[in-house]
Formats: sequence, structure tokens, C-alpha cells
Amino acid sequence: MPRRSILPERLVPSLPGIFGAERVESERIRLANEGQPLRVRPVGVTHSANMADPEKWVNPLRGYAYDSFNKDAILRLAKAENGRITLPGGASYKVLVLPLSRPMNPEPVLSSEVQKKINELKEAGILVPSLPYTEEDFSVYGLERDMIVPEDIAWTHRRGELGELYFVANQKDETRTFTASMRINGKKPECWNPVTGEMNIHPSYRINGNRTEVTLTLAPNESVFIVYPAEGVHEGYGESSLQLQKEKKDTAKAPLNIALEAKEYTITFAANKKTLTRKKLFDWSQESDEQIRYYSGTATYKTTFRWKNKPNKDQQIYLNLGTVYNLATVRVNGVDCGTIWTAPYRADITGALKKGINELEIEVTNTWANALTGADEGKAPFDGIWTNAKYRRAEKTLLPAGLLGPLSFSTTE
Repeated sequence: MPRRSILPERLVPSLPGIFGAERVESERIRLANEGQPLRVRPVGVTHSANMADPEKWVNPLRGYAYDSFNKDAILRLAKAENGRITLPGGASYKVLVLPLSRPMNPEPVLSSEVQKKINELKEAGILVPSLPYTEEDFSVYGLERDMIVPEDIAWTHRRGELGELYFVANQKDETRTFTASMRINGKKPECWNPVTGEMNIHPSYRINGNRTEVTLTLAPNESVFIVYPAEGVHEGYGESSLQLQKEKKDTAKAPLNIALEAKEYTITFAANKKTLTRKKLFDWSQESDEQIRYYSGTATYKTTFRWKNKPNKDQQIYLNLGTVYNLATVRVNGVDCGTIWTAPYRADITGALKKGINELEIEVTNTWANALTGADEGKAPFDGIWTNAKYRRAEKTLLPAGLLGPLSFSTTE
């Protein structure tokens, strides 16, 4: 797209078939702005309700990706090679779209030098479609969708000397199992965890024509790299490698889930030195004690549990934290097992676990929201809380806080 930056909603009139009928209709309604409705976002700011919200434009071209570039890039950097536009950084493109006019730019005019370059690209085999383009894809020109995934799954695709990778991210607050269909074949996919570095070199996949289909299960807002390594990339990887490779054998047993049985928890709130002992986990924001109800910061949970069996070498054991507000650092028998800040909220405790009694320590930290609310209401949980402006949230309620659980173990072999 030869402009400095073109947001996807501005391309709908040019590529209605690619965006689809539902998107075309939603844009018609948004731009009509009947009644000129208003909305408040953020708190205290009122504006027109017909804004284009980024969260509604996940995977907008439904499996195609695009870049915008300016006059300098197309004249100085763009070259035609093997029917594609190529740039020095390695990016290449099959289709060149010259967006239609719009109200803020009703009569776009291409300079003679830009028009000459576009004509050269056309002659070299670059597709410059007539607009509006009403076909639902570019397959008639030999360009299928790069990625086919359900709604609200974000993705991007990169290619380099070490292979090809797709980054796939669940944009919903729910666990989802789905198939990611990619425009690639003849290569074996791997799934790499961007948070832990774990590498599943045997994911569930199949070849369907000239596409590779990988089955994924992603926790709320979880992401994964699907990697197609170039030949020889794994040479030199050994047991001491920082890359943690995990082979998922076809005969692997289903994960076992075991509840953590703790007699009680001792919770110490670092900022105000409060200490509680409870038999059950609880939400700080529901406590009657205002120093806990409005607490923001770190609290440390301590307890013990019994592990009956000695872990075998092929077994991997996770501690699942259940619901956490908002992040937690896990230690078992004094061994740091990592800080968990996103779903799935679990820590690999295999190397720290021992047969018999184990000591568990979990440091949980929430956001500043509740303490700031308390300070505004004259109920600060500790001294020294201040901001350079009044804290504002649309709701006056407190946010859930602390470790809510339930705690459990999951084991895989």
C-alpha cells in the first residue's frame, strides 16, 4: 500500500471482497453515524461513538497481511523479482494496492515518476488489481490466504535464514482450541512457547493440499510461535542447550490433575506488615479489614504439602495457581520456579519437588488500583500513597486481588 500509513478501515472500500460483507456493512453503519451518538472513553472524555476501535480489527484482511509504504520506498527501494515486489530488508509482496479516494483525499494524484514505476512493476508481473476488488481472495492470481484462523486470533508471519515462523495470539479471555491453516507445505512445524521457551517439536498437524494445519489450544490471551525451521537449524542443540525441547510422543499419557491439600496458609502483606493465617484462599478486596481490602502490593503465601512419589525422569510436574490477581512468583523448597504473569497460570516445579513434605512460598502482587481508591476515600492501606493526578475508573468497586486458586498439580509424561 503506497502511503506512509493506512489503517485497515480505510481499505474497506478498495477491497470489499477481501474484508467480507459483514465488515462492509458494519463500516457503513459506523460511518453513517446516525444521530451522532457519543461515548465516554476513557473516564471523563466524551467523543463520537463512530471511532474505529483496534480491538475490532484483529486479522482485518481475514488471512492476508499488508504493509504501507511511501513514495520514497517505492521509487528507491522497491524492486520486482520473480513476480514479487522485494525490499532490502527481505520483505516481499505479490499484490500492490493503490487505495481509492476518500473524503479527506478526494482526488489522489500519482506523480509521473511514481506512475512510471508502477507501470514497470506491472510489466514485471506484479498484480495491481482494479478497484474496488470484489473477489473474496486473491487465489485467482495464485495467492491464497496466508493464515486461516477463527475470529479474534491475531497472527503475523516472518521468513528468515533460520526458517519461517508464525506468531499466533488468542485475543479472547477464554481458552480456545482451533486449527491454524498456513500457506506452507513440505516442512515440519514446531510450537515454541514465547513465555517459557519450551519447544514442542511434535505438535498435532496434518498436510492438506498445499497447506499445513496445526491444532492449537491457547489459554486466555496466550500466544505461540509456529516455527518451520530451515534444514540443519537444530544441529548443535544438546542437553545443555538453553532451548528446552519437549517431544510429545503419540503414546504420551493424558495429564493427571491432583488437588493441592494444604492445612492452612500464612499470608504476610509486605507494605503494612499485616499477617494472617487462613485455611482457605480469599479475595483481599472482600475483607472487612481496610488495610487488606484496599491493599496494593506484594503478599507472601506460605504453606506445606506432601508429595507421595518421587518424580521419575520422564515426568513433568506443574503447579497450577488457578485464579491470580495479578502475578505470582513460585518457590518450592527455596527453589525459584519462575514468575507467572499470564494464562495459563502455572509453574514447572519438577526440579524443586521432593518426596515427602515440601515447603511452598508464593509471592502475589496486584495492581495499584485498590490502594489508590483507598487513598482517594481516606482509607489508605499504608502511608506514602500518592499520584500526580486524581485516579479515575468508571466503576467505583474494588478490583479482585490476591491468590484465589484453586491450587492443583498437573503431571505429564
